[in-house]
Amino acid sequence: MAVLQSILGFLIVLGILVTLHEAGHFLLAKAFRFPVEVFSIGLGPRAWGFRRQETDYRVSWIPLGGYVKVKGLGLDESDLIAREGDTPPPSMAGPRWKRFFIFMGGSAANLVAALLFTSASFMVGIQVPALLEKPVVVGFVDAEGPAGRAGILPGDRITGVEGKALPDWQAFSETVLLSGGERVTFEVLRGGEGLRLPVQIEKKGKYRVGDIGVYPEARPRIQQVNPGTPAQAAGLQAGDIIAAVDGAPIHHYAAVVEIARANPGATLALEVERGAERVRTEVTLASVDGVGQMGVLFDAAGEGTALKRYGFVESFRRGGIACLDGATLSYRFLKKLLQGKGSIRQVSGPLDMARISGEFIRTGPANFLHLMGLISLQLAIFNLLPIPLLDGGHMFILTLEGLMRRDFKAAFKYRLIQAGFAFLMTLFAVVLVFDILKLL
Repeated sequence: MAVLQSILGFLIVLGILVTLHEAGHFLLAKAFRFPVEVFSIGLGPRAWGFRRQETDYRVSWIPLGGYVKVKGLGLDESDLIAREGDTPPPSMAGPRWKRFFIFMGGSAANLVAALLFTSASFMVGIQVPALLEKPVVVGFVDAEGPAGRAGILPGDRITGVEGKALPDWQAFSETVLLSGGERVTFEVLRGGEGLRLPVQIEKKGKYRVGDIGVYPEARPRIQQVNPGTPAQAAGLQAGDIIAAVDGAPIHHYAAVVEIARANPGATLALEVERGAERVRTEVTLASVDGVGQMGVLFDAAGEGTALKRYGFVESFRRGGIACLDGATLSYRFLKKLLQGKGSIRQVSGPLDMARISGEFIRTGPANFLHLMGLISLQLAIFNLLPIPLLDGGHMFILTLEGLMRRDFKAAFKYRLIQAGFAFLMTLFAVVLVFDILKLL
């Protein structure tokens, strides 16, 4: 059932966004009085449709992408689809500036859709991790990870990287995720003293994203005390927060687990917050196969998420900020990819997108709207890349023709479209392979 829901969610997202993209081309072509011969959702042979005036509105058999065939637009992907390898004859084309804006219309429609969907998610009410807008105060450090080796400690506040401010966990996370394999210097505030600590960021996980092994504050709140354990003997209770161990402040429940495991049979002095009261007690750890155990279960949820719901104007303001942040993040990723510092694993293909779509559908309409906004934004950015066959490639060629004051030969442009098609199919195959590897 979950797989079916994921596939259905992906097809809904793709169908809506591709339709909007092609509608952008269609509406501008109509506005400039260019006849539209075909409006197709999907690629390949015609499966179903109807004709109105000069336009054949159709659904094609391959449910990936879509296209409009505009008379007077010149060569585009519809020529590649229709002719199956034969070089098309030269055709009459409209003014370059009109063709430029018609090609731009698809991405413009997706940008508008991104703003509308994202803003709608804020109006409906979206769940946002509570810590994202909080300062980067380190709760726990993996001693064997990059941050631990660099000397970052629990309680440190990370304020910047390479001279750039990191005001909250969201900015910090984005920076680390996109910097896998790089050596960067973090600005750290420790007890009023400013430090600069170089860290070699590792690439981890199936997406090969950056990681340094630091985690936010997640106070060790006891969810359950197991009967007959050292914790019960020490008088610990569900709801207690372990604030310090042997006088050292604790910022993350994992720190308590780590201390306990490393000290089997030892007696630890605990400072516990119990409501408004601060209680001091001692616990003598059990030893199980040489590993220390206290006998408690911690609440790993941390601060959870907060529901964010805003009015009409504020929702559009936040929607605009989210789109701008998403575009900036995409630019940074593309830059690192071209520099050889990024990983193609971070690109989601159809299988990964189906999985993500299903997960967002199950979390509610607001998150699904937000996802549609972000995918629409990525679709706009991707189509503006100067790759032959994409809208950005057509716009780039039109710009060159305008600067040179002459059109390139139809055969030459057709070969460019073929090359662009081959490149995009290769890219699609690579991304699909990594999609499959992510599922294994």
